[in-house]
Amino acid sequence: MNVIRNEIGNLFMIGIYGSMPDSQTLSLIKRYHIGGVILFGRNIEDPIQLARLCSSLQSESDIPLFISIDQEGGRVSRLREPFSQFPGNEEMANAPDPIERVMEYAKVTSFELKIVGINMNLAPVMDVKREWVDRCLIGRSYSEDPHTVSLLGAISISEMQRSGIISVAKHFPGLGAVRADPHRELPAITISEDDIYRTDLPPFISSIKAGVECIMTSHAIYKELDNLNPATLSPKILEGLLRNELGFNGMIITDDLDMGAMKGDSDPGYVALSAIEAGADLLLICHSHENFFRSYEAILKALEKGKISKDRIRSSLYRINRVKGRYIEKGDLDIYRVKEYFDDKKRYSRESI
Repeated sequence: MNVIRNEIGNLFMIGIYGSMPDSQTLSLIKRYHIGGVILFGRNIEDPIQLARLCSSLQSESDIPLFISIDQEGGRVSRLREPFSQFPGNEEMANAPDPIERVMEYAKVTSFELKIVGINMNLAPVMDVKREWVDRCLIGRSYSEDPHTVSLLGAISISEMQRSGIISVAKHFPGLGAVRADPHRELPAITISEDDIYRTDLPPFISSIKAGVECIMTSHAIYKELDNLNPATLSPKILEGLLRNELGFNGMIITDDLDMGAMKGDSDPGYVALSAIEAGADLLLICHSHENFFRSYEAILKALEKGKISKDRIRSSLYRINRVKGRYIEKGDLDIYRVKEYFDDKKRYSRESI
């Protein structure tokens, strides 16, 4: 049990507060052995500082860390200039040559993420938009056509992972028909099962065929699939549909468990444990460290009481470590290389004006 206890933290990817590791972040890494961190604008000042942050996080950890970010392009882009800026998925899909545009986005973005020490991009969005689009998804979906979403998303995934960045297809089994923002409340999607299979699932099937390492869950109830639980907490959707029916054997990550859709009256520990029981491997908590501590304790107690088996935890740890083994190399970043690249980028930009 001690080995498993020391590895429970590996099941979490956590938001941190500053531009360099503070005492609480160091505790999360050294005492709780968290599996990774997610970065936001609050953590980023410039490329040099970001590279030093990522290097410091990895050096403080006994295990390789996922260092992730949302760099979708368009309005969901945490990295601003001098990092390369790309439009959102919808605009890229409407470019004269959308395949070339998506390939350029994936190659350039992956290079710039990797050079500063980020190893996971929470992209692409594989949701198929409908005629009515909730504001949380405006500009983020490639198309209303499942084939277009499947094609462009698979290209993005392949190029990112070929470039050494873990790609995350989201939000399974598809948020395109959502009528409320999961950041604020728990939405219910009432479209037919046939519509889900015909429209929403093909892009995720394409993602799996493209070898995507990770799929992110949706915080929505799909009434025709499971009328009680949101996808993140649904064994029917994660184990039944994604694992068994679609054959995905990669890593399943939850969307942010701090979102309004997951809060309600539920205890954070109950939510985290339910996600693990449903089949999730990596639990994303973007803001509240207190919610991490409560979630960690809930999973530990469930293990000690036999409510959840050690084999269940080991299966998630195996998938997590398999992905890390493929993509993450610990070692000092070349800060001079970062400076040289972005200095050259600025110089070229000035000369082209």
